[in-house]
Parts: sequence; C-alpha cells; structure tokens
Amino acid sequence: METHLLSQIDLCDYPSGSVGDQLASYVKANPERVAAMSVHDLAQKCDTSASSIVRFCKGLGCSGYSDFKQSLVYSLALRKQVKVSSLDDFKAEDSAKDIIEKVTMRNIQALELCIKALKVESLEKCVQLMHKAKSIDLFGVGASFVVAKDFYQKLIRVAKPVNLDGDWQVQLTYARNMTKDDLAIAVSYSGLTKETAQCAKVAHERGAKVIAITKNDGRTRLAHISDVILGVPETEAYLRAGAMTSRMAQLNIVDILYMSYVHDDLEEYSQLFMHNYIGKDEG
Repeated sequence: METHLLSQIDLCDYPSGSVGDQLASYVKANPERVAAMSVHDLAQKCDTSASSIVRFCKGLGCSGYSDFKQSLVYSLALRKQVKVSSLDDFKAEDSAKDIIEKVTMRNIQALELCIKALKVESLEKCVQLMHKAKSIDLFGVGASFVVAKDFYQKLIRVAKPVNLDGDWQVQLTYARNMTKDDLAIAVSYSGLTKETAQCAKVAHERGAKVIAITKNDGRTRLAHISDVILGVPETEAYLRAGAMTSRMAQLNIVDILYMSYVHDDLEEYSQLFMHNYIGKDEG
C-alpha cells in the first residue's frame, strides 16, 4: 500500500475517458467524500461497477477498496499536516521541531514519489545509452548543477569519460563539441531553465542523444529536445524558498541511474572503486 495515495493518483496517466480516468478525477475532486463512501456508492457516482473500482484500487497497490479508503484517510491527514513545498509551508510560530518534521516529511514524500514517477523502461534505456556513449556531458545550473556535480564525481570513480563545468558558457562549448557518439544528460527540475535547454538543444543538433532529469511534464522545451526523460515528481511550486524536495528527488534519481549503470558489471566496477579510493590519510 502506497503511503501517499493522493500524490500517487496525481502521477497516474489514465487514458482520457477511461474508467481509471473517471475514478481518479472524482477521487481527486472529492477525497473526503470518497473516504466515507461504500464501494457501491462510488460505483453509482462514477457510473461503473464495484469490480472496476476494486481493480482501480489494486492498480494503486491496495489490496482492495477497504485498504484504499484507509490509505486515502491517511493521505488526507498527511496533506493537512505537510503540504506540497511552497513559501507558505513555514509559519512564524513554527518551532525548531516543527521545521525538522516538515522538511523531513516532505523529503520522505519526494523520495517515495520517485518510485511512481520513474519509469523502468526509461531507466533501462538510459543505462544502455550510458554504456554506449564514448563520453558523457552533464548540463545544469543553480541547484541542478549541484546534482550534476554529484553525478560527475560518481562517474569519474568508475573511469567513465565525463565533462562538467560550473560556468554555463563552458557547458555550452562542451555541447558544441559533442558528436553522435556522445551522451548529454541535462538536469533541470522545471525543464524551463534556458541555459540548460540551450545546451541540450545544441547537443541534440550535434547528433548526441539527450537524457533529461526533469519533472513529469512533456510540454517543456527541455522535454521536447530529449530522447529519454527520467521523471522527477512535481513536489515544489515554481516560486519557492529554494530547491529542497526537488533536489532530494533529483539526487535520488542520479543514485538510481548510477547504481543501475555499475550493476551491469559489479565485479569490474568494484575493482575501480578500490583503485580510485582515496584514504583519509592521503592528500
């Protein structure tokens, strides 16, 4: 059973007009009402059958309708306690304990949502592209650069040729020198960062494959440029105090991608880990 049912339903992409689409829309619009309804009442409201509702519930990881309602009640309670990250989350009267709980709970939620947002087939395709690539160029600015830097440090430990620079103009120069044998990985939570999108566009024009680590929105410029999208759950408003849950989710996706990459030949990469290990007494 998923912990955050409403957030999970938000991420589901049911075919328009399908039973799943109708049920999801009704549940999202009337969560408190649904939590008090019987399966037959809900079936009547959505003009469907009780068996279809049970299938809908099981598709969300619940054992049945009763389990679904329990998960829904919990999700409602959690949303009242900790809302999606925005500038309104923190109050002047918040204690240090309140801040600890709010930040931690939002980060936990973001990590859990990664399980639903990240498509296995997309991950597997990215791993194949990484193995095939002669070299990898990483693009990202601001908080997304921090995520790209973490990935850069991981890749050099396994001797994968990789480029990254904190200067956006240098990143663009890297993009202009890419070939069809290279791979670009662009990190941007919003998918709207013009510098990152421009680097990805140039890399694409040079014939390189492009992976985007960005939120689940295929309408952004970065998404249109990319060959594969590793979806980041949408946990933060565009106007925010600073990248927090989005950065946590992106770092988690980078960790997943990296471990999937080295998992293909653990013995070889384990030897590289040992070879490139720098002890505390070195330096």
